[in-house]
Amino acid sequence: MDELIVSLAMMVAVLLAACVYVWFTLNWMVGPLARRGKNRRYKTQFSIADLLCLFVLAQLALALPTSLLVHKRVDFLIALPAFVIPLIIVLVVWWSGVDLLSRAEIRTPTARVLTLLVVLPLGYASALAMPVIAVLAIAWFLSPSVTSQGPLVGELMLLADAVLILIVVGLGFVTRRIVAAADRKKE
Repeated sequence: MDELIVSLAMMVAVLLAACVYVWFTLNWMVGPLARRGKNRRYKTQFSIADLLCLFVLAQLALALPTSLLVHKRVDFLIALPAFVIPLIIVLVVWWSGVDLLSRAEIRTPTARVLTLLVVLPLGYASALAMPVIAVLAIAWFLSPSVTSQGPLVGELMLLADAVLILIVVGLGFVTRRIVAAADRKKE
């Protein structure tokens, strides 16, 4: 009974830490754009570059399901969720990005493409992947059979976490440069 309570407490602590990390990560990356666009009246504006980004993101999201379907490895009805779910995710990320850029009055095509194709997709993916990899690495090191399976896997997971943290920090600086350039251009 005591082990169950300790296990549940550890799970809640890990889940809470993961939620805090995801919030901090997204606030670090998208926060400058959100703060710049706060309390502004805006109209969502699209550019050709935004539509190009949507096209590229949709192509990337549909590459794996399409290749599975073309090579007849899965049936179409089984693969249908693999088409629909990535498209919904791409549309949500793209729309939120365009809305955020419009509110922040970022008009430069380069900044919009960089934000929509690099910052938001990599940022969201790393913000969601890092806690999962950290939990797996901790579980790997706490497992009694680590020595028999080789400790290198746990260290690789920790290295992947470190790389994801560096990506998040770098994307935060990219976002801050985009906002600073828009502020200089406005003056």
